[in-house]
Amino acid sequence: MGGKQTVKPQRILTFFWIALLVPFAVPTVAHAQLLKRPTPLSGKIAAAKGGEQATLLPRRTWQRAVVQQDLKAGDILRTNAAGTLAIVFVDGTQVRLGRNSVMAVRQISRGGRSTLSLQRGRAWGRSPRNRSNLSIVTPSATAAIRGTEWAITADEDSSQLQVFSGTVELSNEAGSLTVTAGQAATALRGQAPTRTVLVNPTGREQMLYFVNLASGLDVLGNESDAFIRARQAGAEGDWETAARLFDALAQSDNPADRATGAYGRYIAAVQLGETPALPIQTSTAESYIARSLIAAYDGDLQTAKQIADKGLTAFPDAAALYQTKADVEALLGETDAAIATIASARDRFPANDTLAIGAADLLRDYRGSPKAARDIIQPILARDPDNFLAQKAQAKNWMAIGGLKEADQLVTQALAARPYDAELVSMRAEILLEQNKLAAAKLEIDKALEMDPGNALAGNALAQYWRRKDRQDEALAASLAASAHNPDYGLGFLGLAQVQHELGEPGLAEQQLDTADRLDPYNPAIPLARTGVALHDFAADDAIRNAREALDRYRARGGEYVNLSENRETGSLVSQAFRFLDLEGWGRYYADRVFDSFTPSSYFDQAINQTPGPFLIRNPDGSYNAQQAENFDRLSSFLQGVALDPLSVASSKRRLRFDNGNFVEPNLGVSLLDEKLRNQKTVSAGLDTIFDTPLPTAVWLRGNYKDIADNRRRPDLSPFSRRRGGDSWFLSSYVGLELTPSDSLVLNAELNHDKGLSETNILAGVGNSFELEEEREQDRNFLFGLYNHEFGYRDQLTVGAGFGSSQMNVVTLDNSSVLPFSDQFSRDRDTFTYLSANYAKGVGPLDVRIGAEWSDIRTNLFSADYDFTQNMVAPVGPATDIEFRTTDARAYLDLRYHPTEALVLQGQVEGVARDVDGFSDALLNWRLGASYEPIEGQWLRAAFIRQSRGLFDFSFRPVAIVGLQPNSAPSFRQSRGDSLIMRWDAEWSDRLFTTVEYQDQDLEAVQYAIPDLPVNITGFPVSVKRLSAQANFWLGGNVGLRAAYAYTDSAIKGAFVSGDNVSQAIGPSYGCATAGLGFSFACVYEAGDQLPFVPGHFGRASIVWSVPAPVRLKAILSGSYIGGQSDDLGLPVENVTLVDAKLEWEPLDRRLAINLSLLNLIDKRYDSATDVAAPRLTVVAGFRVRF
Repeated sequence: MGGKQTVKPQRILTFFWIALLVPFAVPTVAHAQLLKRPTPLSGKIAAAKGGEQATLLPRRTWQRAVVQQDLKAGDILRTNAAGTLAIVFVDGTQVRLGRNSVMAVRQISRGGRSTLSLQRGRAWGRSPRNRSNLSIVTPSATAAIRGTEWAITADEDSSQLQVFSGTVELSNEAGSLTVTAGQAATALRGQAPTRTVLVNPTGREQMLYFVNLASGLDVLGNESDAFIRARQAGAEGDWETAARLFDALAQSDNPADRATGAYGRYIAAVQLGETPALPIQTSTAESYIARSLIAAYDGDLQTAKQIADKGLTAFPDAAALYQTKADVEALLGETDAAIATIASARDRFPANDTLAIGAADLLRDYRGSPKAARDIIQPILARDPDNFLAQKAQAKNWMAIGGLKEADQLVTQALAARPYDAELVSMRAEILLEQNKLAAAKLEIDKALEMDPGNALAGNALAQYWRRKDRQDEALAASLAASAHNPDYGLGFLGLAQVQHELGEPGLAEQQLDTADRLDPYNPAIPLARTGVALHDFAADDAIRNAREALDRYRARGGEYVNLSENRETGSLVSQAFRFLDLEGWGRYYADRVFDSFTPSSYFDQAINQTPGPFLIRNPDGSYNAQQAENFDRLSSFLQGVALDPLSVASSKRRLRFDNGNFVEPNLGVSLLDEKLRNQKTVSAGLDTIFDTPLPTAVWLRGNYKDIADNRRRPDLSPFSRRRGGDSWFLSSYVGLELTPSDSLVLNAELNHDKGLSETNILAGVGNSFELEEEREQDRNFLFGLYNHEFGYRDQLTVGAGFGSSQMNVVTLDNSSVLPFSDQFSRDRDTFTYLSANYAKGVGPLDVRIGAEWSDIRTNLFSADYDFTQNMVAPVGPATDIEFRTTDARAYLDLRYHPTEALVLQGQVEGVARDVDGFSDALLNWRLGASYEPIEGQWLRAAFIRQSRGLFDFSFRPVAIVGLQPNSAPSFRQSRGDSLIMRWDAEWSDRLFTTVEYQDQDLEAVQYAIPDLPVNITGFPVSVKRLSAQANFWLGGNVGLRAAYAYTDSAIKGAFVSGDNVSQAIGPSYGCATAGLGFSFACVYEAGDQLPFVPGHFGRASIVWSVPAPVRLKAILSGSYIGGQSDDLGLPVENVTLVDAKLEWEPLDRRLAINLSLLNLIDKRYDSATDVAAPRLTVVAGFRVRF
């Protein structure tokens, strides 16, 4: 794009005005106040170091540039030799202005053309991708920027452009040049731009970082009273007093005081708007330190490093010079060099605590070893509990590993010594934010920003505060300001990306993540955020790819993160990514592999693990998948997770959330199930919300109403009976509260009502019509609460209590005119109590949990004969009224030992004392397991589990042993089962994963129903041996393929009967029994016979495909083979292959959720048992609106 271009008169006038002002202007106000400006506004100053100046129209005099000052077109900004400014313009452009620079704001528009003029100096900027139409005008050229990241250096005769992302067109009167990412260009006045080499492609040095005053004073390490007074005056903004006190120190005979005074006086002069002179270099180590720190404060990091090197040549025994050099190297991005510098210094000075603290900081921040860093500082604090630098560093270590209580204690101690330390106040704000104490956090943020308006840590905390308050516009402004002030802070980009995603700007959100990736390609937080975005957008490939990338980056950091088990959050996201494509074995491998006893997500992952079920027990929709049966321990895992994170009871399906911030999301839905013999219509509603006042609280509410039509048979009543249908309603709620940072409470309440009707045509020969025969009504009410207290890091107590009742009323009407029988009424009423307490503590590699539980059920059984045609109240004969009580007391001890990365050992012992109406017994259960990963990706596990089912299907004891759980079985309450489990998980590549598992189960007693009939099967004992294998393939293209096969060998080992609840008046139509039970059935079971309805062979293959946003569609096609099973009469059941298809569609940014399932897609006719028709084509459709 060549050709001549003319210089517009406006440009000449602007440069003339700047040139006129700069040489002669003098600041008129040293401590300027914010000037209120009328709209339209052009931008706002986000950060200032001190001493920077501005002319704010209509004024024509220079005044101090202050943070939060609004800017308008025509304003001029300048920096001195030590100055740095960060500005956010209304079009989303972020600019950092370097030292000795002058910039004029000419025109800024949100959607139109924008122009800035850089007269001299350096500027770095980032503009919104595909949204910017910005031009940077210099004396020698114009840079046309269209959503990119760039840096420009200008003087009167030349301009140098560097492009780090995107494209910039650099042009002048002599020509133009397109400069792309990774390139640089130079333009001389009157000459066409030419391309040059980009030396620093990341742009980090061009971001104009510097060492702040507090860090420099920490390095100098002076603890005299005069120094402390001077430091406090500076921290409080009283720079006149600080200058006087530092000047007095500079006159001292002590070299350390002189260096401290010279450094502090220089910075005080900058803050007062003066032009300070550099201190005279003297032949002392302290002088080199002061000069190096001054250069670092000015932002001239290379010079600062050179001065430190010269000082070390002259004074190799000056420990503080090593620390100075390492700090500068870290800011330059030379982390390996910084670590080497500190290591060399520690070899020379092994007893130097300051160097040890510096080494710990580098280990935590750049080597992924916060625990190792904690261990370095622990003996320092043991020797010197008041060591301020050690307290601050150790607080950061605890924050990095989640020890918020310990961190808060250290911050409190440190603030007692230095209440004016803005970084400490900001750290407290971060802790309070993590504890969801938003109001208290805001007070600390305001305090920190009042101390230091340019405090980057407080700026990021402010952005997080607004995000958590769900005030996205304020969050965007704060996030832009924070990232302008610290453009290399990865977590700031995550917050900015979340806000822009929330505001419907996914392209801009992606730009923030791209920028962070380029600046810090080893930061695992960025691909973690991308994983969350991808899952939200149904982008399965991106989710898997980014989750694995995050894992690789964590492990590449070294330190503790080399171990897969330390990457809990990442492992959980990898698990979710694979499970999105139904790659269950793969997803479970990562979830189990990174399990941690004190991490909430570990228990949520455990709760969604698919538990195989060898028994053919249909799901409510009529389908059957032997790979995914009812998991009786799912509730236990869920409750253990919410005990650790009570706000996790609520979550948003529509919005992308990276934290437990405030939100409100109600939803309404309808669904339909339709099959030849049944029809079910459902209306449902729900609410998820989190709010922070008066206490951090999460609320989850669900309710539904079902209208049911059902014509399936009821042979347990008579050969002439069938269901009629009924209705039901359900209400459930969870409320999670964080009472204090150490105390939390979760409440759960449930109300259920079910009504079912059955009818008979026993008189069809007369009236050919159906009459009501039975009415069943059941009510269940339950209230549960759990309280958790955290004593410290991995040290907590959990107490739970539950109370409830259930009642079933059954009315049976006699419709026979030939053999009249009495009508009947029966009632089964239970009231129950559950109490639990457990204590858990982590001691190094050992996790210990000890606890006790008490269950109590009081049962009342009533039945009587009535003649409802004559009297609805009084029975016609004697009633049966039985009451009894069942109690179950348990105490357990669980030990989980993780001595090395490859090995985990876990053991559990449980004592059980039971009493059923005065008949007592005691049991000892035990569980023992081990896992070993000899080669990465090849994981071997084995466990033996002896357990007895409790009165309730939840417990606070660990429910899995090294991630292994018995297959689901319909065991009797309080019956015992033994399970031997062996499992081999193998990740062969990033595309292929396999699992092989063997389970040998001996079950004391089971009871289940004939599929599609309410006819019971009971046996004691039985054995089930199952060998299963599955392969997961990630095919790419957002496609996942899963293939599984299971062989099951089941056997009757004792008494066994099917059809035991069928009326014997109609003969042995259903069932067989073993000899000696007194049943007159037509067939006899023998020991060793196969269990009815336990298929010997089960195979399943599924393929899942997703279409990412904006469509957000997921399609699942699966086929199942069920073979090798016998029915209740001991007859073989037809082998069958079934095909299912499912569709999930969430358009309009997930405001709508549409689901469609076609079960038995090809309408296969087959029998579940002899003369029992299986479900035909079943349509399940649902529609949900999220608000």
